[in-house]
Amino acid sequence: MPAVRDRTARFEALTKGLSSVNVISNGSNGRKRPKPTSVGSKTFNTGSSFLARELDAVENLINLFVKEAKERSLYEDSGAVIATSTENIKSKLDTLQQTLVGLNKVATTANSSTQQRDHRLVVIRTLKSKFAKLTKDFKDNLEKRTKALASRQARQMKEFGVSKVQLKTQQRGR
Repeated sequence: MPAVRDRTARFEALTKGLSSVNVISNGSNGRKRPKPTSVGSKTFNTGSSFLARELDAVENLINLFVKEAKERSLYEDSGAVIATSTENIKSKLDTLQQTLVGLNKVATTANSSTQQRDHRLVVIRTLKSKFAKLTKDFKDNLEKRTKALASRQARQMKEFGVSKVQLKTQQRGR
């Protein structure tokens, strides 16, 4: 019976040599091992995917805000409903804006290749444009809804001398 040689040390030395050249040692196809991502890359990737999901959630809230405005008749719409929805959406938009600013800082200050930095800036630009579109849509629909409420209040004041409609600005004055 031939003697068995322990080649573990030789195998470990070869795998260390191969890993330094970024070649996978468990296959003969010679594929390169993906380079590990830096902390900045992980932070950016996590932050950008979170921001994209949150932008979608806020877009759904704005669409619900618009849908409610269309479904309600002018006389069913109240200032309190508008104020509650508006405050909720505004707080989420403020949070998203702060997150976008932080993500932009991560994208511009992270030590990475030019290609990675350019990609990050494209992602930031895309998220910013989606954020701008959402805020514009929300602003337009809020103005439309508030104007309808104000005209309803003016009609009631003209016809009855009293208005049941309370705009948010009037509630603050109390």
